[in-house]
Amino acid sequence: MTRPDHWATGEAGQVAISAPSDDVRGRTSIFVNYGHGDGKILDAAIYTEQFWDFQDTLGLGEGGAVLLVDRQGNEITALRNSTQSQVSLATKRESGFSRSGDTFMFAHRSSKYPIEAVAIVSVDSVMKDWRKAALASLPFALAIVGFCCWQMRKLLRGGLSMSERLVQAIDADALNLVYQPIVNTVTGKTESVEVLCRWSNYDLGVVSPEEFVQAAARDGVLPRLTEWVCNRAFVDLDALFARQAGLRMSINVGRADLLADGPLDRAIAGNTSLAQHLTVEITERESLADNFEQIRALLMRWRATGVRIALDDFGTGCCNLAYLRELPVDIVKIDRMFCAGLDDTKNVGDASMFDSMHALLKPLPFELVAEGIEREGQHEAVRSRGVLHAQGWHYARPMSVDALTSWMAPTT
Repeated sequence: MTRPDHWATGEAGQVAISAPSDDVRGRTSIFVNYGHGDGKILDAAIYTEQFWDFQDTLGLGEGGAVLLVDRQGNEITALRNSTQSQVSLATKRESGFSRSGDTFMFAHRSSKYPIEAVAIVSVDSVMKDWRKAALASLPFALAIVGFCCWQMRKLLRGGLSMSERLVQAIDADALNLVYQPIVNTVTGKTESVEVLCRWSNYDLGVVSPEEFVQAAARDGVLPRLTEWVCNRAFVDLDALFARQAGLRMSINVGRADLLADGPLDRAIAGNTSLAQHLTVEITERESLADNFEQIRALLMRWRATGVRIALDDFGTGCCNLAYLRELPVDIVKIDRMFCAGLDDTKNVGDASMFDSMHALLKPLPFELVAEGIEREGQHEAVRSRGVLHAQGWHYARPMSVDALTSWMAPTT
């Protein structure tokens, strides 16, 4: 280290110090020199930038100063302006924060030299700067609080099961209904509409009907869901029922819905007009073997009030011919998988299976509905076979009640 020529060497035990100046590397520094009793001379360069950063990091504000002091607390030099000529520090003290009267101090003791760097500021200055900083950071603080609240809300909502969220959606009327026409294949007239439920959740996104219906059935929520769908659809379609005599709405029910004095049973019993417009579709994918006689008695009671009974997805699941023989079925819906290849001349398998089911069902007193009709060729195939009712995208996709009202206008 280069020492200024004008800087006298300190006597043993004494400190000699120069004013801030630039060293050979162009950095502003203070040279400190002191002598030991053994005659050795030690020098140190203390860079002022380090102590400025030291004060700024502490956030002591413009009212503070950084000093070099000796072991007795006497100021050697100020690295920033100071009104202090004496710093009242205890003779025995630890490096770190302390307070003396109206002054805050932070001391850092040199491990090699008998000096300390002390950042000093008045309490009033700190409080003024703190208030200024607090006001400046208020928007950021509010943003942090808002973010934490949002995360907490998300965490709490994340703990809910799908069925619990579904119950909340039912209570808040946050589900949507869409309607798909069931048409007469000869006249093209809409004679019924199937009611379909859709759900878009803030956290889960768009939930598939199969997923939330399975969760509802598993957790005992299905009867509440079915009751809500039935009541809401009846209100939505009231104007169309008044405009077109004989128009019906068709809703899907599960085994949990087929309970005496359940929500759907009470809704039907309490509204004779609803019964006259309602068709319940019992899915053939779900076994009715348990409590079969009770279910049969309930369906017969519903049918006596005007409700029509449809067997959905025929040919795909748990069906046995006893359902057709013993349940009060009015309508059989042939599953879409048997209609998919009816217009494909190379696919004789689908046509053969469809014709076999049609031959079985045609002599029986059931109304047949072909599902999944998406092309003109399929429509012609089922119409030519004498199937009077069909459903699928060839006729119309599921739509809102307003769109359905407009769509049906030319045919009524």
